[in-house]
Amino acid sequence: MKYILLGDTHFDERNGEPKLLAMQMRFMNDQLFPYMVENGIKTIIQLGDITNNRTHLSLNTQHEMLKMFTKMEELGLDMIYLVGNHDIFHKDDREIYSMEVFEHAFPDTLDIVNKPELIQEGMYLVPWLCSTEKLTIPAGTRGVFGHFEMKDFYVTRSFKSEHGLDKSFFKSLPVYSGHYHIKQDTNNIHYVGTPYQLDWNDFNTIKGFHVLETETMEAEFVENTSTPKHIKITLDVETKQVVIDGFTSDAITTSVDNFLKGGLYGTHKIKVFAKKELAITKKLVESLEAVGHIVKLEITPENEDVNVEERIEKVKSMSISENMLAIVDDEDKTVTHDIITAAKSLMLQERGE
Repeated sequence: MKYILLGDTHFDERNGEPKLLAMQMRFMNDQLFPYMVENGIKTIIQLGDITNNRTHLSLNTQHEMLKMFTKMEELGLDMIYLVGNHDIFHKDDREIYSMEVFEHAFPDTLDIVNKPELIQEGMYLVPWLCSTEKLTIPAGTRGVFGHFEMKDFYVTRSFKSEHGLDKSFFKSLPVYSGHYHIKQDTNNIHYVGTPYQLDWNDFNTIKGFHVLETETMEAEFVENTSTPKHIKITLDVETKQVVIDGFTSDAITTSVDNFLKGGLYGTHKIKVFAKKELAITKKLVESLEAVGHIVKLEITPENEDVNVEERIEKVKSMSISENMLAIVDDEDKTVTHDIITAAKSLMLQERGE
C-alpha cells in the first residue's frame, strides 16, 4: 500500500499572509492532490505542524483550510494527522490543538493522532512528545512516523540540533519525521522537510513530498515544482555575466542577454547582488519584475570580503543590546540578516524547537 508523507505545512505562517497562504494552497491543489488522484493514492500522513501559531488561527487560513478539506472529501482523499509542537496551545500538553474543529467537521477525512498509536502494517505513529513522556517501541513495529526532535540533525542549513533523541534509539527501524524543515537522511532516519520554501532560511534546499511503499517501508521523493523558490543572482557589471544560485541544484553561469532570453519559469523571490547600480543592473531587475518575480536589489561595496560564518559566530557572542545597536548602525544592511538568522537559531534552540 502507498501513502503520501507530508512534512510541516505551517498553515497560518505570518498570520495567514495572503500571498504566502495562496502559495501553500497552490502546492496542495495543483500538485499534491492531482498526483494522488493520478497515482491512486488515497491517504496523506501529515507529520505534524500542519498549522503555525500555537494560540490562534486566522480567519482567512481557516477559510482556505475549510476549502482544502472539502476538496479532499470530494476527491475521496483522507489525511492521518500527527499533532505537532506548533499545533498545541499548551507548550507541554496536547489536550488543546488547532485541528479540533476540523476533526469534527470532517470525521471521514481527518484521523487525528494525539497519542502514540500502532496501526496497520506495523506503522507506529507518534505525535510531538511532551517532556514527561518516554518513548517506547511496541512489538510489531516495522516503521516509525513522528514529529521528533533528534540530536545531530540540521534545524536550518547552518544550525545543527544538540538536543533530543539519539538516532541510535531506533536501532535499524526506518523512521520518517517532521519538525526539522531541511530534508535530510542519515542511514535509517529521514527528515522529510517542509513541502515548499517558506523563507530565506530555505534558500538552496530541495522541497517536496514522499511516497511511502509499506511493503518495503521505503519512500520515494517527489520534488515540488509548483511554488516559488528563493533565488540569488550575482551580476558582474564588467563582464555582463550572471550567476544564478538556488534555482537548480548547481549554480548557473551565463550572460545577461542569454539569461533574459530564457528567464526562469514560474515566479520566484529573487535577490540581485551587484557592485554598481548601472543601466544593465536596472535592466536586469526590471525584466525580472516584469514577468512577476519579487526582486530585491542589493548593492555590495567594492572589494567587500565578508566571512559570514565568522560574522554569525560574533553575533552569537553579542548581548541583545549590542545586537540592537549593530542593526541600528548597519546603514548598508550587511549584517542585519545574519544577526536575525543567528538570533532565530538561538531562540529555536532555547525553546527546544
